[in-house]
Amino acid sequence: LLDEDGARRIVDARDPATHRSLRVPRLGTPRPHGVSRVLATGEGGSEVSAEPWVPRGVSRERTFQQDLEDPDEIRRELIRLTHELMEDLERDGRPVIRVTVKVRFVPFLTQQRSVKQQEPTREVAAIEAGALEALGRFEMGRRVRLLGVRGEFRS
Repeated sequence: LLDEDGARRIVDARDPATHRSLRVPRLGTPRPHGVSRVLATGEGGSEVSAEPWVPRGVSRERTFQQDLEDPDEIRRELIRLTHELMEDLERDGRPVIRVTVKVRFVPFLTQQRSVKQQEPTREVAAIEAGALEALGRFEMGRRVRLLGVRGEFRS
């Protein structure tokens, strides 16, 4: 409900005859704290849909107990992650259009690089090659704390 000055009020539905209500304070901006209020009151610009959510991609990542320094070891770990990712991609059944690699360098700098596939693919070799090409786009002068790989699908 709105009161006379346009502020929203939540009415006690158990006893509407008494019109007990709680005034909901208006926040200066709907973000970040007002997001829940905006969504709950239906003010957001998003449409509500009954359609099931369909992921745009799947990813795997790993944080290492000991930082990786050796470039060969980093490549081996990325290949291992890519093969783990392939299990998820096979379950989904959709072809990959882009491969993204995430690297968190020490102390805490996180960067991503991506490679668009020549054509949508489910082939392990093509996805692995895309991940290695994306890894090659990083300036690898620091120790690596985390590696991640993501396969993105066509929308």
